[in-house]
Formats: sequence, structure tokens, C-alpha cells
Amino acid sequence: MLPSDYDPTVPHRLIFGFPGTNWVGQQIRGYLSLEGRTGLPEVFVYPDPLWRDFAGWGPYGGWVLGPHAYPANGMGDLVFTEKLLDHLEENLCIDTQQVFATGHSWGGDMAQVVACFLGDRFTASAPAAANQPYWFTTGGGWTSCAGSAAVWTWFGINDTHFTMQSYPGEYGDQCNDFWLDTHSCDGSATTDLGFEAPGTCVSYAECDAEVRYCLYGADAGHGIPSYYSAAVMDWFATFGSASW
Repeated sequence: MLPSDYDPTVPHRLIFGFPGTNWVGQQIRGYLSLEGRTGLPEVFVYPDPLWRDFAGWGPYGGWVLGPHAYPANGMGDLVFTEKLLDHLEENLCIDTQQVFATGHSWGGDMAQVVACFLGDRFTASAPAAANQPYWFTTGGGWTSCAGSAAVWTWFGINDTHFTMQSYPGEYGDQCNDFWLDTHSCDGSATTDLGFEAPGTCVSYAECDAEVRYCLYGADAGHGIPSYYSAAVMDWFATFGSASW
């Protein structure tokens, strides 16, 4: 979405919002409510997933999540995202150092995946309510990532969709563990971000790129908390001339 006052001579930040299962871009646009929060020149894009027949799952509108994500494996949506990035950067005035992603549920999976496999093109990503990171698991451990995108993982302590967790918040912890390892963080050194109970929404120190994690309250279930949209856009606004 172009702002009404789009100026082709001014570099714009680019924000992707990825929809979840059986949703399209227009639905996630309203749900995430990201626009008009910073006053900065920004372009937003909300891609639609394809409807596919996933082996063992059945037909869904959802993303293929790279080489390790059977039965949602495949490179098609990563290629699509990169081609879309190319198109937008060629045809609009985009600041290529300020490209961001977020998404919810299966769209949170996609926001995790682009931060890794397209981490040389994305500045930061804020995935919400994503699955366990099966898309990053190889026979020899974790996959490796391109670039060094900052990541703020969001997950609900009372996620009502992922009922197979061995404890509340397990899948969020696993995603966060991947980024702590990938960005070589000192996981013991944290700064509380002031959301939720102390120690449950933090930024980690001594990382190669910033890593944040928010295990948010029970009232949100599988959704996003009320402060998510403002917090994410405020965080994205720190990049550019910021220190990361």
C-alpha cells in the first residue's frame, strides 16, 4: 500500500505483513493494524499465499517454508518474496536498509523464514504465534541463515492453537532459542522491555544482531496482544540510523 502522499524522491521503509492459514493479505492488513503509526515514509505489502494440497494436512492457503519444512517444504514462496522485493525496489523509492517483516500464525512462520533465508534482504522481523521451528531443523541440527536480520519473536503463553506443546510457550521458546544461537547471544543478559510480567518480554545483550522475545499474556490466546502493533512499529522505527 502506497501512502497517499507518496514522494518518489524520498526513500521509503518497506514492511511486509504475511497472513496466516487461509487468510489473504487484505485480512491480515486489518488485523495487524500497522499503518500510520510512525509518521515515517513507509510502503506496506501484504502478499496472498497460494492454496495448496499439503501431504497429510490437506488443502490450505499457506506458505511453503524453505527446504526443511516438509510437508510445507519448497522454495517457491521465498523466491516469490525475493522477486517481489526486487520489483518494489526497482519501481518505488525503497530504502533497502530498512526492509521489515511481520506476520501471524502461518504468516509468523513465513516471517521467521524470510528473516533467516532472506536475512541479507530483511533488516528485522517480528513473527507472532509461529509454529515450532521445524523449518529450521536439519539432520545435523539448525540450518544456517543468510545475513543478520534482527528478530523479535512473539508467542502467547496460552496459545490455543498449538495444543501439542509439552509446556505453555514451548514453541516460542524454541524459536527464540534458534535466534539466540544464530546470532551468538549471551542468553543470560537481558533488558526488560516493560511489557507483561518482568522477565517475560526482553531484549538480549551481546548478540551479532538484536534478538527480542515476548511471551505474552493468556488473554490473547493464539492472537496478538493489544500492544503488539504499536510495539512492533516503534521497534522497526529504531532501525536505519540505529546502532544494530
